[in-house]
Amino acid sequence: MLPNNCELLGNGIVLFRNKINVPDGITDYLLKLKNDAREKHYSYVYDEDGNALYATNKSGHRFKIEDIDKSCSRITDFYDHFESDWQKEFFSHCEEMLYRSMIEYASIYPMILPCLWWKTQGHVLAYGAGADLGLHCDNDINFSPGFEPDYQLGIRHVLAAITYFNSSTEEYEDGNFTGGEIYFPYAELVYKPQRGDVLMFPANFMCAHEVKGVKEGNRFAYLEYFGQGSSDPTRGVQVSDPVDGIFGGQVWMPDLFVDYQNYVIEFYGETYDDHKLMPVSRDFHSSNTKQEVEK
Repeated sequence: MLPNNCELLGNGIVLFRNKINVPDGITDYLLKLKNDAREKHYSYVYDEDGNALYATNKSGHRFKIEDIDKSCSRITDFYDHFESDWQKEFFSHCEEMLYRSMIEYASIYPMILPCLWWKTQGHVLAYGAGADLGLHCDNDINFSPGFEPDYQLGIRHVLAAITYFNSSTEEYEDGNFTGGEIYFPYAELVYKPQRGDVLMFPANFMCAHEVKGVKEGNRFAYLEYFGQGSSDPTRGVQVSDPVDGIFGGQVWMPDLFVDYQNYVIEFYGETYDDHKLMPVSRDFHSSNTKQEVEK
């Protein structure tokens, strides 16, 4: 038995249909922030005559000037620009439902649960007409032999979660877009984003993916990661306790095992297999192991 409105698409990719209630007006609100976000994301390098040579993003990667409009804008400070309570309530709803979806995902693949220590709260991805994103996986930080990137948060990503704020349609409709499909070549899967859907998948190479070019309109999605590992501020990993109403950064999930166990018992009742609760019932604590050895 699968969670409600859930589809398995291969390679650990799971689709939860109509998971998020997306209000009218959210794309208009985000469109106002899109261009400003793009300017903040890039720094420009000029020649002696003041001509822009290229731009670098916050990760230090170079972009040709003509390629800027072809890349997505990452809106990370939307919480600083809330115009009314309904916007704040909506993003809180997104966080709540992505957490719920993650628990449902774990009930399908229970052994992922011990690998999920904290979450990096979501940010908005905005693609305009002509924008796309090349093939990549979400725990790739562009390492190459002899070059170790300082910012290593990405290697901690275990599970990616995306919810879509508008839909890909065959013909352009106001508020939606054409094109912009997400393609997983190793799963031989093409998914056309639909408003309110949640897509979850492993952040590793098996789910390498690309975003096809948007032809018309603006494509808006909300991306969140669930990861593991201790804080390491020198590498860009700084996990904190959750605070109500605060967005951004990595936050612990202290109630995860309890919430997961309650979900399994409630949803599956007496029909659940023992392996579903095995991750929360095993006893692997190092101090206990030491005591057993000493005996």
